[in-house]
Amino acid sequence: MRSLVAQRFLACFAAASLVGLMAGKAEAVILAGSATDVCSSVADPCVVVDTVQVISGSVLDFGLRALEVGVGGQFDFADGFGSILCGSFTATSVTSTAIGLRATGGTAGGSAIIEARGSCSGDPARPCLIDTECSVVSAGVCSGGNGTISLVGKISGNAQTPADLTLRAAGNVSISGPVDLDGTISTAGGGTLVVISTRGNVVIDGDLNAQGGGLDSGGVVSLDAGGDIVLRGAMDLRGGDFDGGVFAATAAGELRVENDILLDAKAGEGFGGDLALVAGGNLTVTGGTSASPILLRANGSTSIDNFGGDGGYHLLSAGATLSLGAFVKVIANGALPDGSGGDIDIAAATVSIDGVVESRGNGGFAGGGVIDVFAGAIAVSSSGRIDAGSASGDGGDISLLSDGDILIASLIDAAGGGGAAAGSVLVDGAATVTIQGTVATDGATSLGNNIRVSGCSLLVASGGLIDNSSTGGGNTLVGRGFVTIAAGAQVLADTVSGLNSIVYGNPAFPPSLNGTVSPSPTAVFDDTLPSCAACSVAADCDDSNPCTDDSCDLAGGCMNIANANACDDGNPCTTDDVCAAGQCTGQVPAACNDGNLCTDDSCLFDGTCVNTPNMAPCDDGTTCTTGDVCTAGVCVGQAPAICDDADPCTRDTCDDVSGCVNTPGPVPTCLLAPRARLQINNRTGASKDRLKWKWDKGAAFAAADAGTPDATTGYTMCIYDTSASVSSIAARLDVAAGGSWTQKGRKWKYKDKAGTSSGVDKMEIRFGALGKTKLRLSAKGVNLPMPTPVASDRLFSQDPTVSVQLINSEGTCWSAGFASAQTNDADRFKARVP
Repeated sequence: MRSLVAQRFLACFAAASLVGLMAGKAEAVILAGSATDVCSSVADPCVVVDTVQVISGSVLDFGLRALEVGVGGQFDFADGFGSILCGSFTATSVTSTAIGLRATGGTAGGSAIIEARGSCSGDPARPCLIDTECSVVSAGVCSGGNGTISLVGKISGNAQTPADLTLRAAGNVSISGPVDLDGTISTAGGGTLVVISTRGNVVIDGDLNAQGGGLDSGGVVSLDAGGDIVLRGAMDLRGGDFDGGVFAATAAGELRVENDILLDAKAGEGFGGDLALVAGGNLTVTGGTSASPILLRANGSTSIDNFGGDGGYHLLSAGATLSLGAFVKVIANGALPDGSGGDIDIAAATVSIDGVVESRGNGGFAGGGVIDVFAGAIAVSSSGRIDAGSASGDGGDISLLSDGDILIASLIDAAGGGGAAAGSVLVDGAATVTIQGTVATDGATSLGNNIRVSGCSLLVASGGLIDNSSTGGGNTLVGRGFVTIAAGAQVLADTVSGLNSIVYGNPAFPPSLNGTVSPSPTAVFDDTLPSCAACSVAADCDDSNPCTDDSCDLAGGCMNIANANACDDGNPCTTDDVCAAGQCTGQVPAACNDGNLCTDDSCLFDGTCVNTPNMAPCDDGTTCTTGDVCTAGVCVGQAPAICDDADPCTRDTCDDVSGCVNTPGPVPTCLLAPRARLQINNRTGASKDRLKWKWDKGAAFAAADAGTPDATTGYTMCIYDTSASVSSIAARLDVAAGGSWTQKGRKWKYKDKAGTSSGVDKMEIRFGALGKTKLRLSAKGVNLPMPTPVASDRLFSQDPTVSVQLINSEGTCWSAGFASAQTNDADRFKARVP
């Protein structure tokens, strides 16, 4: 137990550290060393709407109570460390920072553990994360309670030293808000996030950043779920000279990736980072477009002194099907000028590659990488590609090993470049191996027989190509049952010193060569080759795969040919499942679309629909807002539409349907005067035109309302006529700010004999109290814009009024309306009030 002196010291130290935090903030700050400092011991849920500053070293134990962080709430660990224990942890505010892990100014990162616990089946009051915590005290298993963590609010831990956050839960963990664990200076590494769900799912919808500085490494993320893992947010763990970050996700169930995971080195001679995606069930990487593919990338970087880092390491493993979508790229390339490609290991019961797997070298001193695929069945579709070549160095090494069928419908490339040696490719299937695409290891020279393809039944189909035509390059094709080079297929080796060797194990079925084999092959019967699986009837060849038609060839052994039957992929999130390339593929997503553009609609592997609020651009249905964006599941206009047409003589409004409306007409709220006069003479010859307007003994206004016409304040006179009560602009006069204005006492005067501003030669503005104010304006000559007569005998319709408003750029308006006229003919108008 701490001494009283130590406790007081800690409290004082923590309180002092709050000075910078609290400066300029009105919300309350709670200094917490225990759960009772946050809320009453019986509060369930305990709701936090203030900043809770956790005293470093503290454990806030809320038992099995729910803990909710609302708008304005935050747990701030600053640069200290601490733990929160509870029954569930929920942060609901989209805009608030839910967890803070850095000192004021981001000088140092903090460390926090949040643990949401379940309860034992035999003792509901006993917290637990795993079964053994219950079984050792004969309290059953850890199957009760909530034990969930749901974070909508932000996690802020970007600092000059790495921050560290651990989330442990008995149930589901959901992270919807952004996570920022970047290192903020060149010598700072990225932070660490550890997420463990012992009996639930982990779903990350928010983007995660844990980048390191140029002289350090990227961050570390470790995800472990007793159920499924779904990654929809982008993961950025790029590092610097000390390599990209480390990202590991292990799911006992399904694992699904729908966004980028970046583990590049982005500075110095850094190597790419390490990625491990391991699923007990299916591993699916999907999404993206041709223009913006999903990237699982761990590239090296080029230093300022021109040295290149190698590509990183990828491990993708699944207990069932591993599929890479058509717009997915798994990349571990080296950097110029001498960075070699990295290592990529892929293993599963069934592997389906529709995207790109790439581990290339860059530069004359850099070789291609190593790509190994191990599976019960492998299919590289026509949109897929496996590439371990090099731009100007030696080619890399590729191996595809299968206990069943292998289909290559696109490109397998281990070619060298720039005069370097070819790489090597090994394809070995226990059943049928079909080459419909290209297998290439071309280079300037060969290091031996660099391509070896073997299977029970080996088919190079029409359009298929095996190419090792580099100097000394050769190919070895092995068929334990059949070898078929179909018409239109090619097998190419060096025509001078290369060799095409075809080895077969059934003397009754020598190779069938209908395509091009150059140079001519050497056919070798090898009775030491293991025979294909023995069979006598089709039932002996049942591979338990509904997507293959199983048959027995007495000479060649079992044949398992892919079909296109209807099937069930075991995923409740898909419908209309059909067999393709030997595996069952869901064709249509489950009907989880809620019709709301402001939610991302998806389906968990248990069939549960998830509709997660997003921040996508949207349309709130009105033209009177701009920058509409989804907020908390609702489309919200961010700013009113700008309808100002810069014409003071129009009234600018917005209609929800038709948009901006700019209507000629007087401003309804202007300063008025009991006396006003308007006189217009439209004489023969524009130089004799005249206009005079007076506004006397009017409403009070101050000097500020008149503005600074000698500097910036301009004036506009709008003359409106009405016809059947519909306003129109009859004339507009603009008076510019500048040197023609002078002030004396409570009066501004304007003089310009030339009448350069709309013919105005004189103008006077007198500000002051009610009844002491007045305005005068006189204009003449060729620059005066005269109203156009509405008829041969009338200048204005005056139905019912003619209005004059003087408006300045400060927004002040003076108005006078004339309902009757002393004179209104084609040449003259004269009216007064009263």
